[in-house]
Amino acid sequence: MDLAFSGGEKIRLSDDWMLEVLHVPGHSHGHLALYDRKHCAAFAGDAIHGRGCPKAEGGMSIPVTYYYVDLYLSTLRYFESLDLDVLHSGHWPTMRGEEIRDFIAESRQTVDLFDRVILGSLVKSLGGLTMKELIDAVSNAVGDWPKETWHLAMFPVKGHMDRLEAQDKVRVVPGSSPVRWQLV
Repeated sequence: MDLAFSGGEKIRLSDDWMLEVLHVPGHSHGHLALYDRKHCAAFAGDAIHGRGCPKAEGGMSIPVTYYYVDLYLSTLRYFESLDLDVLHSGHWPTMRGEEIRDFIAESRQTVDLFDRVILGSLVKSLGGLTMKELIDAVSNAVGDWPKETWHLAMFPVKGHMDRLEAQDKVRVVPGSSPVRWQLV
């Protein structure tokens, strides 16, 4: 590797055109995006997820793949602060104007849905829920992920559980195997 970026760098394409390297964690700690201020465009990769990754021919392919919930939410706020006319991503068609705002809003709504479904499911459980049961609850609530890909929701579900534990809203049931979570 000849060159590495961490965010904050600028790549000069010509005398009056630069790309800014953005650090946009959430999907992963080191996730980067590029911002073209001249053309009000961002190249986001996997930084924003909507409610899942689509298939090329339409419909959902896999669940969202963020893990670090609060960092992901800060990434959404960061993109909202940019002057954007065009958003290019890793899995979704190019978005323009209001489509960008709607996509970011859908991404935030998905995070909120996960929290509501997880907490609501735990309220109904007597002995707590396993990761599999939480994944199933979230996947059913989203409704259009292919069932054979539901296991990939382990990343955001575990991220939500870690966050909820840190907020003292849930805890691991002592001695549970497999691990079960319950409300505090």
